[in-house]
Amino acid sequence: MIPSCDGVDSELEPLVPVVDENGERKMKLEFNVKDYKPEEVKVKMLGNNTLQVSAEHDEKNEKGEVRRRLFLRQYRLPKGVDVEHLRPSLSKDGVLTIEAPAPGLAPSERLVPIQYQADNSGN
Repeated sequence: MIPSCDGVDSELEPLVPVVDENGERKMKLEFNVKDYKPEEVKVKMLGNNTLQVSAEHDEKNEKGEVRRRLFLRQYRLPKGVDVEHLRPSLSKDGVLTIEAPAPGLAPSERLVPIQYQADNSGN
C-alpha cells in the first residue's frame, strides 16, 4: 500500500492515458516488468476505481542473504473507464500492457511538434 500524504493535490496523481486505436477509445497503460517472472506480476482493482500493478522478486546470494525487488504503481481510474473489461497482457520482452474500454472519455494525448534548431556554430 502506498502511504498517503496530507496536503497533496489529487491532480498530482499519475494521469491515465486515453487513446484512440483502431476506432476504439480506450485506456492504455504500459509497464516495464522485465526483471520479474510472469507469476510475480499482479494486477488488482482496489475498490471501484483504483488500479494497482505490483511485482515482487526475492533473490538469495551465495551468503544466503535475501535481496527483495519491489515494483508498485497505483492509478485512480477516471469515470468512463470500463473496469469490468480490463485486459492485462504480458509480452515476451517483459512489457505489461493494461487496456480497458473508455468510450466516454476524450483522448488525453496529442502530438506536439518539435522545433529543430539549426547548428549555427560555423563548422
